[in-house]
Amino acid sequence: MRQRPTLAAAFTWVALATAAAGQQVFVVDDNHGPGVFTASIQTAVNAAASGDVVLVKEGFYSGPVTIAGKSLTLVGEAGATVSVGPGKLSITNLATSQSVVVRGIRVDSFNWVAIELKNDAGPVWIEDCVLRGGFVPMDFAVASPGVSAELCASVTIARSSVQGGAGATQFPDTGGVGLESFESTLWLFDSTFVGEAGESGIPFNFAGWGGAGAHATGGSLFASGCEFRGGDGGGFFGTQTSGGGGGTGLALDGVAASALECAFVGGSGGAGFVQPGPQGPPTSGSTLAPLVGVARHFASTSPVREGRTIDWTLGGVPGEIAAVFYAPAPTPGIPLLAFGGALLVDPAALDALVLGTIAGDGTLAVAIPAPALPAGAFGLPLFLQSIHFDVPTTYAAIGPVSALALLDASL
Repeated sequence: MRQRPTLAAAFTWVALATAAAGQQVFVVDDNHGPGVFTASIQTAVNAAASGDVVLVKEGFYSGPVTIAGKSLTLVGEAGATVSVGPGKLSITNLATSQSVVVRGIRVDSFNWVAIELKNDAGPVWIEDCVLRGGFVPMDFAVASPGVSAELCASVTIARSSVQGGAGATQFPDTGGVGLESFESTLWLFDSTFVGEAGESGIPFNFAGWGGAGAHATGGSLFASGCEFRGGDGGGFFGTQTSGGGGGTGLALDGVAASALECAFVGGSGGAGFVQPGPQGPPTSGSTLAPLVGVARHFASTSPVREGRTIDWTLGGVPGEIAAVFYAPAPTPGIPLLAFGGALLVDPAALDALVLGTIAGDGTLAVAIPAPALPAGAFGLPLFLQSIHFDVPTTYAAIGPVSALALLDASL
């Protein structure tokens, strides 16, 4: 079902967007042309002030790329294929008042983790990305994760595909972990986390084990509508041992973890001359608390130019009312597990649009005109999160997030 919000609701949306602080937009395109700032993502990141937008057009761009100690929105053009590699994307040393959005980017690291997050006190949002790890340059036999997060206060991953890398030597290695975290807070929505398969053994070398879909040590983890899948074990073609073991779907070590409608699949054991390797477990380690209820779904088109149409798609329980919170900034996360999730948009500045009723097929599509930007502003990010409730209001369920980059019509 496709609906439009009421005029009053749309007016409220425009009022907030007009009041938000606008910033500059740096356009990156490997086909130089009018309005293009550079063909290098890193050059645009270096030139951008905190709060600016870096818009990347279709193409393949070399890494590594580092965002350190500044707020930034790094977004691929809508409908474009934007690839970065080889080399990782690093987001480090964010202050509590800073945040970074990465949306619509593919990173094939080849020789390191795809996205590295480290010492970030402010929120990081990763959305609509494809992230594939590689191997550790100092030791080609060691595979890297797709995403690593170390000492990060709030990491949100939505509608993304994350996979560990493989080693790069003739010797069998363990497959890379999809997501590796240490003492970090993770908010995961509608994403897949896949461990790489272990490499097959050769005479006098053991077969590699599959990597975990995700491995978290310390901190906390919330997942909704996600899949965690361990990599398969490598085979062994010698005469004295078994194949490699399958990876764990989700491995937890001292983590406060909860999940809503997620799938956990251990990798298959590899074939061996004597016997196959062991099947990987769906989960292991710390207790994972399953939440009762239905996972909701939400996505916004982005980027969108002023005057164009913003399309929102939502999924939920037929008959319930769907709304969207929106704010010019995120928050590190306010757990609301009794409502099926956590509030991730700034509660001090949020407003809401009531969008309509979830149809019988469990979906709702909404179109809303993009508001005009403030004078002198060429782009700004807005942070969105869905909320669902019934009539009369006997329950409310908080849903996933989406980051929207609003751009000047001239871009």
